[in-house]
Amino acid sequence: MPRSVPALFIATACCTAVAAGDVTQAYEGIDGCWLRNGVAEVFVSGRPYPRVVAFRLLGGPSPFRVATTDPYYGVRSWFMEPRQNEDSGLPAAQPAEVQLLTPLSVRLTAAREEKSGLQLTMEITLDPKQPSLTVRHGFTNVRGGTRRLAAWAIMAVPHEGIGLAAWAAGATTARSFMFFPGSDPTEPCLRLGKKALGVDFGVPSQAGQLKVGTNSDAGWVGYLWRGQVMRSRVAHVEGAEYPEGGATATFYSCGQRTDEGFCEIEQVGPLTNVAPGQTLWLEQVIALSGGAPSAGGIDACLATVEKAFAQ
Repeated sequence: MPRSVPALFIATACCTAVAAGDVTQAYEGIDGCWLRNGVAEVFVSGRPYPRVVAFRLLGGPSPFRVATTDPYYGVRSWFMEPRQNEDSGLPAAQPAEVQLLTPLSVRLTAAREEKSGLQLTMEITLDPKQPSLTVRHGFTNVRGGTRRLAAWAIMAVPHEGIGLAAWAAGATTARSFMFFPGSDPTEPCLRLGKKALGVDFGVPSQAGQLKVGTNSDAGWVGYLWRGQVMRSRVAHVEGAEYPEGGATATFYSCGQRTDEGFCEIEQVGPLTNVAPGQTLWLEQVIALSGGAPSAGGIDACLATVEKAFAQ
């Protein structure tokens, strides 16, 4: 579990507007509903936790880990204040009401979480024609004072595939390679290229836990697995203050074998002042592409992701 962490804003559907706990369909033992557009499909759940559980090309694999014994699966929303703390995961650990907004759009409204003083909302929209999914992570301040928060989008994946982020490319920006407490910078799963930082999730951490990151200003991270490519975009805000020493993209792996633990690809927004009653939003756009070739080194993997989503 990572314990170290947009735009920012202060078709057919196989589900209907339902209250939290109502069963429409099931996927891998989790109740929820499907949204489909003819080329891709997404499974969304409000119980036991608000999550994007699966996202895949029709007939293809989903990149996300699925679990029924722990909360570390799918796409979830955490926060930092101004860093990770014991409350970071609490808003996303509440059951959520599921509301269909349009045939391809769902809102998950989690129960208000009193200890953290936040209420989580996730707005999930599948593009009408493309394998592209927009997830808006929203945290409403339900306490009495202004708070400095950063929204944190986390994608859990199994022990397979390669996650990557481009090094910062700004002319005056120092490129950072950050390894967090308990992490060994000589781990064999690490992939350091001229253009990108990567982690081979198919190689478990020898120490049993690894978290690394970088101050990427590309505004996206990539993941390659089973001949598929995923790109997740969270807009980079130039000059903004980011938590965790400026790490905008981080990668996490736990477990010393591929049949234990899990891995994560994480993106965080900048620290922002949030007044009482205001909602901090972070927008994430996840896109899929199939037919990826075997990419080779981490810079070749970066090029594969760029080519797959070149417009």
